[in-house]
Amino acid sequence: MSKIKLKLIFFLSIIAVSIFCTTCKSAPAYSLAHEDNIKKSMTITGYTYELPTWWDSVQVTVPQTLKNENDVRDFVGQNYGADTGTKKTWKQALKTWAMACQRLDIFPVYLGHCHRVGEEFERAAQIFADLYPLADTQKQNRDWYRVYLAYNAGELYAQLGNKDKAKLWFSRAAEYVGYSDSSIKYYAGVAANRLKTLEKNK
Repeated sequence: MSKIKLKLIFFLSIIAVSIFCTTCKSAPAYSLAHEDNIKKSMTITGYTYELPTWWDSVQVTVPQTLKNENDVRDFVGQNYGADTGTKKTWKQALKTWAMACQRLDIFPVYLGHCHRVGEEFERAAQIFADLYPLADTQKQNRDWYRVYLAYNAGELYAQLGNKDKAKLWFSRAAEYVGYSDSSIKYYAGVAANRLKTLEKNK
């Protein structure tokens, strides 16, 4: 084979390899672009929490020394100004609660509270509503969570001006009026009064 032919084959081989490598490099970028459109979520005590778009941009540290809900509440309060965070720190507080609740198997009511502080009222209301049926998994605390979640959902929907949903959730909380537990009785009573007010102002 002549030297000219060998040089030609070598040159064409280089071009082919270059094209192949360029194609290989561009493929992952296309895949990642599509992956960015997939909504990310995490499962916490049976609840599927759809992660906010800002999730990866917020960095928090959740110490392994946290062992229960009280520990998490104290840690968040000390580090972020309140157990739900403030208007400046609610995202850090929320992410801390989400990660801690998942690790410690804590019922994630604080997700709703943090979104509320961040003035994401629709999202907060939906979280409380979604958690309501899962309260049945909380054994002896079931009724407490049911009245508490229903009351909070009612307040948020009332704030949003959705009277129908507000009345629905207040009525569910009001079912516990007369309950022996003082905390449950309190929220049920407040919900019953809020329901009466809404019905008067039709």
